[in-house]
Amino acid sequence: MIYLYLVIIFVLGSALKNGFVLRSHSFSDENNIIRIRKETRWVFFFMIICALVMGVRAETVGEDTQRYMSYFYYVTSMPFGAVKIGAMNTGLDIGYVVLMKTISLIYDNYYFFQLIISLFICVGFAYFIIKNQIDTAIGITVFLGNGLFFAAFNTARQSCALTILLIAWSFLQEKKYLKVILLIGVASSIHMSAVLFLIPTIMFIFRKKKFIYWLVLGSTILIGVLYRQVLFFLASILPQYSHITSNTNQYMNIGLSSIVWIIVGVFSLFILKKSKLYNEKERIYAACALFYPFFSCLGLVVNSFERLGFYFMPFVPFVVDLFGKKVFRNNRIMFRIIVSTCYLVWFLFASINYPYQLA
Repeated sequence: MIYLYLVIIFVLGSALKNGFVLRSHSFSDENNIIRIRKETRWVFFFMIICALVMGVRAETVGEDTQRYMSYFYYVTSMPFGAVKIGAMNTGLDIGYVVLMKTISLIYDNYYFFQLIISLFICVGFAYFIIKNQIDTAIGITVFLGNGLFFAAFNTARQSCALTILLIAWSFLQEKKYLKVILLIGVASSIHMSAVLFLIPTIMFIFRKKKFIYWLVLGSTILIGVLYRQVLFFLASILPQYSHITSNTNQYMNIGLSSIVWIIVGVFSLFILKKSKLYNEKERIYAACALFYPFFSCLGLVVNSFERLGFYFMPFVPFVVDLFGKKVFRNNRIMFRIIVSTCYLVWFLFASINYPYQLA
């Protein structure tokens, strides 16, 4: 029921803000500034509500919440100098263990820690939406419906790492490369898979050098095709990740996800093909978004590989927004409404799943 309230708050709040928080350039510059400020406040307000829902959930909500709670109290019972032992015994990356221990010094309570992490994730995504001028209705509904919201219930470490990478993306566009590398390092210390963000980073930096751009894109696809060999090589040098080779012949139930993967793939390929309609930066967004269905499909046969697609999910609202601006430029309002409605319905369907029912 609480998820339905979230949808109602979003719909009512968006309607009060002139219909799904639309941006209009037909007003004066002063009025546009006022509208953007109101829009910014609205996005942060709604995402803080999402953070509260996420942060105060019981330990029975989410597949890994109970396990993370036990890890938290195990780590916080140790002296700071023993965090490395805590990381080894729990299997968590050292950065996340240090984060647990640091926050526990303020207040040694798991729910407090969970709330802080939830605020960081949701406010961080709100910052990403505003900073990159993503259509706010599409940005928020993709966050809810495409799985970023519920993913934080199950993979808090990875969601935390992703939020750091979204901040890095803003610095990347400002050409502050040292900060980008440092943030990727911090994110990787929280979840090692965050190093995968080097793919969009390299593609963005060398977007005008088509050879490097296509080399990175082609190499990633080749690695995906040769995933079995890659997996066993990684397992040999990183034993803690050997479990990823355990279910290469088991298929997951994908449900409605396959439809979304196809749509995102079609939108991305359209943008990549129509070079006259989209600039280099926009085609980078499309290439990165294409990795989301790519890794998700690999996740059908490889344990946890769908979580790699998680790092490319924030590029989906870019692609949806860019596609709508060009293809439905005369019916953008209707396009926003349809897209937002579909994602909200998908969000409500996802909320029926057992791990989230008790929120």
